[in-house]
Amino acid sequence: MLLEEIKEGVADLLFPKTCFGCGKEGKYICDNCNVFLGESALICPVCDKLNFTGQKHLQCSTKYGLDGLVNIWEYEGITKAALHDIKYKGNFDIISEFIEKAFLVMRKDISRFESFLSFIFSKDVYIVYVPMYIKKEKRRGFNQSKIIARELEKITEKKTIDLLEKIKDTPSQTNLDREGRIKNVKDCFRILPNSTFLPKKVVLVDDLWQTGATLKECCEIIKTNGVEEVWGFTLFRQV
Repeated sequence: MLLEEIKEGVADLLFPKTCFGCGKEGKYICDNCNVFLGESALICPVCDKLNFTGQKHLQCSTKYGLDGLVNIWEYEGITKAALHDIKYKGNFDIISEFIEKAFLVMRKDISRFESFLSFIFSKDVYIVYVPMYIKKEKRRGFNQSKIIARELEKITEKKTIDLLEKIKDTPSQTNLDREGRIKNVKDCFRILPNSTFLPKKVVLVDDLWQTGATLKECCEIIKTNGVEEVWGFTLFRQV
């Protein structure tokens, strides 16, 4: 408990909490600026078309595809600034605030998020994060997707496990088109060679859904190896 308080104190000194919207101190997104967070409509993770609950369409059933997908906010304005601070300034203290807000959003809109919530709180579900290439993670000092997964673990009490590794140092996806992103991540991931446990149900975590190429590739890998049901979770989605 004392260690957590020390960590929080250091974080407050290095990254004082000021609102990305108006600059007010106290939170990264103040209560007034919450209205500027555009909630993301849920989509089918196979065809990318709208689906109210985020589940895959019946006609989109694929053996190795995601079974569902939840993104909370559109990637623009405040959320874009927040993710930039997380990834490039190391201010991952922001993540815990966004995870708390995410569950408030889901609680207020149960009909839309019921399928995901029923899945993540069901028996024998584990949380898996999208890995970074090891040398790149060492340079950055952290993997934001892993931190999101750990924060998700705190709320859901579902264990986060190390299941995947990235075996190729690929260029950034930022300036690639859809086809380029798919090719960029192809055959870049594998199950950790020393893995002794493979869950049947997984929530697969990343920070941002753009074309979904990364999550789809990771899902295919883990389903090919025996995972039966996978929901994707990201905080943001590029609309």
